[in-house]
Amino acid sequence: MQNHNYTIRWTQIIPNTFMYGSRLQFKSHETIFKNRLMPSGIVIHEWKMMTDYAEEKIIPTLPILKRGETYLFSFDYDVEPNTGIYFKIIFKRRNGTVADMRIIQQNEVAITYPYEAFSYELQMINAASTYVCFRKITIQRQSIKTVSFPLAVSSIMNEAQTLPILNIVFTETQPLSSDAIREVKNVIKVEHWQHYSLEMIYEALAHLKNTATLNCIGYCTESSAIAYEMATLLNGTAFVTHHFKHTADHEQQAPPLVRYTEALHDVQAHTFMVQQLLNPSRYLNNIDINMLNGGCYREC
Repeated sequence: MQNHNYTIRWTQIIPNTFMYGSRLQFKSHETIFKNRLMPSGIVIHEWKMMTDYAEEKIIPTLPILKRGETYLFSFDYDVEPNTGIYFKIIFKRRNGTVADMRIIQQNEVAITYPYEAFSYELQMINAASTYVCFRKITIQRQSIKTVSFPLAVSSIMNEAQTLPILNIVFTETQPLSSDAIREVKNVIKVEHWQHYSLEMIYEALAHLKNTATLNCIGYCTESSAIAYEMATLLNGTAFVTHHFKHTADHEQQAPPLVRYTEALHDVQAHTFMVQQLLNPSRYLNNIDINMLNGGCYREC
């Protein structure tokens, strides 16, 4: 059986290791970092899945992960004070732009690798630390037996029996606001899909194929990506936000695509971290309800 457990250590100094005024000591099972004057918000060290050796002179230090799979990240370290560092995972598209980002302040977190991501980076960031004893990061793929949330496909909500349309909404990890779908007819909500493979999600929805006109709806990065994938498999229409960036796959028939938000719908005056605190289902307020309830729409 293939091993899906990976251990990440800090064993070298790279260009993005913060060395100004730092004391760094590599030991057999841990690395000690000391710097009392380092500003907060600065990267202490980082690990990458992909590197350009000719330019960076470093080799990759993160494993290749599978899109749509869920992994448990465990962080083993001591720090003074105990809130003195945090981690950030940056998922990047093939063209190098950021597809998604996660801030991690706990010692364990389950993360589903985004469908849009081509590579990822992991950063350890200072938050007023004076001493760090870093031992390892463990990445473990979560099997179906370890998934704590079953794939949930709801019954039809806001049912209109004479309307030959089903609106399949794929939820993000934050709760879906009931107000966001109050006016949408024939809603089927799909929850916890992030923990399952594309094949298993399709199997749960395959019985809907060709029974009605299917609208597969996402409202942020991950849900838009899975909405597009399911629309392709179910012969439906994909409703996505501006977060979705798609590279054409000539081996598959692309589904009709409706992009119902633009970047200007983001709160321009706020930082990315502030936007992360807002419920992404707010983007559904920008969708034309008539499109979902039987009105005409055009592809974009």
